[in-house]
Amino acid sequence: MTKNRVVAYQWIRGGVTHIEVLSFWQTVMKNFHIAMRDFKNRKRYPDNLRDKDPIANWTVMLDNAGIQRHSSVTGFFFKHQINLIYNAAYSPQLMPVETLFSMVERFCCTRVFKG
Repeated sequence: MTKNRVVAYQWIRGGVTHIEVLSFWQTVMKNFHIAMRDFKNRKRYPDNLRDKDPIANWTVMLDNAGIQRHSSVTGFFFKHQINLIYNAAYSPQLMPVETLFSMVERFCCTRVFKG
């Protein structure tokens, strides 16, 4: 996500490993480079910016999950010279939606539903 739009997203059913995380970021980079190549071929793209590396100043913010800190994922970002910032460690009290989820969970787990 940038300040202007969502760059990419992926829905995955079930558990996620570092392999899916790495695959996602590789796809994002590939699609970005294709888009930049097509964009740079336009005549209205300023000549002084054509040769600049478009990812040279990327910063990616990740949550603090173990799969995000796996050596293959961090190595990918290091290889591409992308800065990483991690969220604070998981703290349910800092996320209001977690309070709602716990209330729904308590409601569902203390009821008997007939099917």
